[in-house]
Amino acid sequence: MLQVQLDILGMSKHYNVSFIREKMLTLKGVISSDIFLKHKKVKITYNPDVITLNKIINTIEEEGYAVIHVKR
Repeated sequence: MLQVQLDILGMSKHYNVSFIREKMLTLKGVISSDIFLKHKKVKITYNPDVITLNKIINTIEEEGYAVIHVKR
């Protein structure tokens, strides 16, 4: 398992938190998704044998958010 922290632009309301969390957990290979609205960060634990980091980022960006920083 790997863990990554993403800084997200456009995440400002509580419904964004629920939406992103639910969207991440629908992806096969994502184990957990912890979202910190105050800091606009998402911490994701995932299985790299099942899903790539690029797929995770693309999924977030397809929903209208921007991933502005990735910390591995």
